Amino acid sequence: MRLTITHELNAHFVEIMSAQTASFHHEGVAITVVASQAEDGPRFGSVGCSATVAFDQRDVDEGTEGIAVTAVNDLRMAPDFPFFIPPSVDPRWDSALSATYARIEGALEPVGSLIRWRFHLSGKDAVFKCTTALVETETGEVIDLHPVAQVGFGDDSAAIPDGGLGELETLLAADVREPLGHQLWREAWNLHYSNRRSSLVIGVTAAEVGMKQLIATLVPTARWLVEELPSPPLVKMMKHYVPDLPVRVEVDRDRRCPKHLLTKLQAAVEERNDVVHRGATPGIYLRETLLAVRELLYLLDFYAGNLWAVSYFSPEMIAALGIENATA
Repeated sequence: MRLTITHELNAHFVEIMSAQTASFHHEGVAITVVASQAEDGPRFGSVGCSATVAFDQRDVDEGTEGIAVTAVNDLRMAPDFPFFIPPSVDPRWDSALSATYARIEGALEPVGSLIRWRFHLSGKDAVFKCTTALVETETGEVIDLHPVAQVGFGDDSAAIPDGGLGELETLLAADVREPLGHQLWREAWNLHYSNRRSSLVIGVTAAEVGMKQLIATLVPTARWLVEELPSPPLVKMMKHYVPDLPVRVEVDRDRRCPKHLLTKLQAAVEERNDVVHRGATPGIYLRETLLAVRELLYLLDFYAGNLWAVSYFSPEMIAALGIENATA
């Protein structure tokens, strides 16, 4: 089985003096970079980066086998693999496709970033755009894979209840604004597939900022210390400080930091540190991590007195907090 990923570099007004190609290996992945001149312009063109990786049954055994897949009609989706998988691809390969995609992206992203830096190219934050993918099966069949929009995973669905807009005037009058943590989280989510490292770093930062803002809101006398001095690690703050905060809702102090959330956040912080200090590629299930950060942010909103935040808690969170009968 072979997986090929091809990206177009997210860069504006690239003057290609001559069409050229470079091929090399990076992190064990064979990479090809092609600079092409536009047909309808004098010299401006585009830069494409592609890589092909072959994998076999051992990659399934050593990869992420066992992670859930979702069926959409006759197509499938696998976690952290942003392409529909057709039924002609054996489901046993789904986890290997996800693992191989992460490996390819981890090799291609620094190449694209290096090109933009070395040649002084401007462009949007995401390194790549116009991604394509294809799979070559053991029988030699070549299958084009179609990208999945993020909304296809169901995580971007939302609803405004009857009369919900009537709350806006009250919130604005009370000087309520979207917290910075949520703004950062949205940036992280939008980078989920285009820049995994930046997505993780910003996502963990969103959690840390949200925690500091909650403390500043509930303990105004500590605002200067929280905003100006380095804060303790996120999970330590949750375990040792949140239970004693004067939260504005009724939750037993021993239940305020659900263990399932602490586990996911600790893993996220450790991965973030590897990214920041060693330039590593995130090895965790990024989508699940970001969803955990978002639930933390709504938990912090709840502790700040926003009862409507309960509407966005998972059943696991509701049970952990002991607020099964809570309503927004």
